[in-house]
Amino acid sequence: NAGVAGSNFRLADDFTVTSPGWNVSGIKVYAYATGAGLPWLTGGDLNIWNGRPGDAGASVVWSSGALTAGQIGQNTSITTNAGTGNLFRIFNSNPGNSPVGTTRQVVEFTFNIPSLTLGAGSYWIDYQLLRGTLTVFNPSTTHAGVRGVAGANGRQFNGTAWADMLDTGALPPAPNNLGTLSSVAQDVPFVVTGTPVPEPMTMTVLALGAMAALRRKRKA
Repeated sequence: NAGVAGSNFRLADDFTVTSPGWNVSGIKVYAYATGAGLPWLTGGDLNIWNGRPGDAGASVVWSSGALTAGQIGQNTSITTNAGTGNLFRIFNSNPGNSPVGTTRQVVEFTFNIPSLTLGAGSYWIDYQLLRGTLTVFNPSTTHAGVRGVAGANGRQFNGTAWADMLDTGALPPAPNNLGTLSSVAQDVPFVVTGTPVPEPMTMTVLALGAMAALRRKRKA
């Protein structure tokens, strides 16, 4: 999964907002650039949809906006978490497979969102990260002992069309080659940050508390 400036490779996945809603402040995503030292990010952009990107009826409810001259959407900033220095993307390291390497440091990037409230429901994000004209890789979620999990539904846009994000079953070298492996659906790792919208009863209590404080102040 790669994003190169001008090629518009994008990833998408879904999340569910619980009732009564969320005040969203950011979206954290993850990527690596093989052999590159920090900082390597030159830009990126992100959209939030009320349905699966590309499907009929789905529309964008928030966007970081078109890329500016600095390659960052004008409605966001991107924060790099350099504290991920001990997190690496590796291949299967079972005997006979690839040895563990440290050339693929996975870095956390946050798309900062100034102000956004989402009501309860299902939403999708789609995004790209840029490294000038060089390649960026975005890892799928990983799970011990399995290639994927039930319900995985990540999507990738290749510049022309959306398609399911799949592990196509690359085989290890001999003598551990197991024969043909089927494709397995993948998920995109991301974190939504923010706070829950207060329940109506909580808002009533806060309002009553403010009224009581006002009365005490006037009495004083």
